[in-house]
Amino acid sequence: MEANVQQVYSQLGEIKNSFPKIENYYSKINQLNISPLQEGVLNRDYDYLKKVSTILHVIISIISKPHLSNKREEIVARIEEVKRLDNEDFGRVLKDGSLWKKYGAKLVPERVYYYQNVDLLAIYENRFIVLVVECLEKELDSFSNFYVKTLPQIVGGTVDFSDKEKGEKILKYVLQLKRRINYIKNTHFYVEVSKAKRISRNIQKTNILLKDPLYSRVYRFYNTYLLTAEKFLDYDFFASYLQFYLFKELSSRKFKLKSGVFSNKEYSIALNGYGQNRGLIFTITHLQSGKTANHLLIFSLSNWFADLEKPVGIFDTIEAICPFGISIYEKRLKMFDQIIPEGELFANYLDSKLQSLIVPTDIYAKYCPVCHGKNPLESDGVYHCTNCSSRYLYVKEGENYSLWFVRQRRK
Repeated sequence: MEANVQQVYSQLGEIKNSFPKIENYYSKINQLNISPLQEGVLNRDYDYLKKVSTILHVIISIISKPHLSNKREEIVARIEEVKRLDNEDFGRVLKDGSLWKKYGAKLVPERVYYYQNVDLLAIYENRFIVLVVECLEKELDSFSNFYVKTLPQIVGGTVDFSDKEKGEKILKYVLQLKRRINYIKNTHFYVEVSKAKRISRNIQKTNILLKDPLYSRVYRFYNTYLLTAEKFLDYDFFASYLQFYLFKELSSRKFKLKSGVFSNKEYSIALNGYGQNRGLIFTITHLQSGKTANHLLIFSLSNWFADLEKPVGIFDTIEAICPFGISIYEKRLKMFDQIIPEGELFANYLDSKLQSLIVPTDIYAKYCPVCHGKNPLESDGVYHCTNCSSRYLYVKEGENYSLWFVRQRRK
């Protein structure tokens, strides 16, 4: 059965109902499996892009015969350009000598006042269509920037296509849709309407948007899809999904769960929520020294982290996780370079937080073990490198020294 997001929803719901106590859930984690969410997200994205394709066809239909506003305005025109003149217009011409020219003994009107009806293209509803096109263009750019990361990388002149994902298919579809966007942007409709002032994204419910069959389809699409950062996931579900794989990884590392704290011979890990299921705070204690570190992992439902808000609080590290990878998030977001298989999402993360080793030298009190920067600052056994911002615990242990990386260089 092809994996899809709804299937993963159902499986996690069944697990939650079967194991209401977290200790029982964790004790059985190695016996439990769920469908791959990443495959479901790929399927979901492709289905969404088909909806984008449909709505672009609707927009092209609108462009071919858009709603217009008719405006009557006064102009001064040469008399040969005017097809007919009513009595009112002619009366005003008689009163304005600047419009007349003398030919010998005769005065002849050269120009006349004239009212003409002008079709206005840049009405509110058409400016809304331009807004939707701009939103879709931006979103398709994000899709292409993300899905290029799913392509196999050629290393040393070879490339492995044995596990080729659907990413290439989606990427080609995105490029096709972007060509359609470019076609729309080159139409007279778009060129003229885009010159007008942009409208707010808080769209007014006009009669045309509600009742015209074509405009209303675009309006419904906008409200259903473009006003949200993510289309089909929610934070409660994503938190449950991440909990599943985090428990898998902690169990593989022989962590025991007791009184809500995970621990092994070297570390204890306490997990606390951040916001309304918007993230996890990892409080990690190095058991031998008693030193702790606090790490924030923010949840993002968007593959390109479109829904992230500025983190609140002071942490040793701040990172963001989406269904396909983990990115550093501090002064700014640094997007990950390659897709991480979902079963490995927490492997590298915990490796970076639980990395420790015994070294037979005190030299790292003088030089950073990460970048070799000189004279790191020390406070209560914790060293801070001002060159690469790494932080590490460095304490004497018998004849050797114990080194635990609280925070490694943030590239």
